[in-house]
Amino acid sequence: MEKKVTALEAAIAVVDGEPEYTLRQATIRAMLVGYDHRYADNWNQFQIHEVEEFISSPLFNPATGAKSRTFINGGIIDVEMDDGQGHGIMDHKTTSDQIENPDDTYWKVLQVESQLDHYLLLKHINGQKADWAIWDVMRKPGIRPRAITKAELKVLESEGIYFGARIPPDIIRPACLDGRESLELFEARLIGECTGENQGRYFQRRRITRLAGQILTYAEELWDNGLEFREARQSKRRGRNSGACMNYGRACMYLPICAGHDAVDSGNWKQKEYVHGELPIFDDKQGGRSILTNSRIRTFQSCRRKEYLAYDLGIERNDPEEIEVLAFGTLWHKALAAYFLTIKEIQHGNATTTGPEAERSAANFVSA
Repeated sequence: MEKKVTALEAAIAVVDGEPEYTLRQATIRAMLVGYDHRYADNWNQFQIHEVEEFISSPLFNPATGAKSRTFINGGIIDVEMDDGQGHGIMDHKTTSDQIENPDDTYWKVLQVESQLDHYLLLKHINGQKADWAIWDVMRKPGIRPRAITKAELKVLESEGIYFGARIPPDIIRPACLDGRESLELFEARLIGECTGENQGRYFQRRRITRLAGQILTYAEELWDNGLEFREARQSKRRGRNSGACMNYGRACMYLPICAGHDAVDSGNWKQKEYVHGELPIFDDKQGGRSILTNSRIRTFQSCRRKEYLAYDLGIERNDPEEIEVLAFGTLWHKALAAYFLTIKEIQHGNATTTGPEAERSAANFVSA
């Protein structure tokens, strides 16, 4: 008899759809188990309405009602839901920063982060006022595969158990010979880490509200940003900001061009299919260049040259390392989209059933 696909199984199936089992996959699979362990019992409090919804609106001047003839406003809202008392939205975030303490710097920065204001304004303009918003944050684990201790090895050999998970014999044998964790054993250890007493280190949520006056203030700022975008495009002045060259602890993708060590036509760069990689293709007749997203605005505020190269010129580097840096967050978001879509289908009575392939995509390890 076939069984219903769970949200966790649907999410893991997305990760297992990658061409090979890598450290990134092992990490995300484990984190999905931890995420589900922390939040699965909460979903009877919410009704999911939309997942990964693209929403757009005119860019307008709040003071006069005039609409921009150059730009429109757009973005992807991760999840829209009701809690019985009002309508709200959720945005997924990944970070390497500490998030467990409400006073951690990460949360202070989010207090002035404009992303949710951007989404709430979009909803307001489209006549779908949201009453609240949730930051849904996952901290990326810093641990990596390591040597297996003698005590751990003894339990693994004698009982077939590793950090509470029952391990298949074909994984145990090579691990006992090598003395180091395979990806499967690392995944089991990380599952134990993020489902145990340390789960709050990895998963946190904060609910916020925005008053109408705050949304109006953001609308005014957004209009001003649009004017600056237009002036920069018309004047062709795209100043560099050296303070942004090492944001996020690594060199900007475009630093070789700005520093004069590379050129756009060198063969190291390719044209993006669509300048907003996170958005579905929206036919604005400009390849997305008329759309102002929160990411694009932040890029412009950080470095105008980078915004020009990324969004107006629309190029990216042919560099596997750059792809890998973005791959973790992209795969995590795809997996969570499958997770929430499955919850939505279950709530609406449309859940699909599990076949053999989906069953094999479920978690490898059975809790002992």
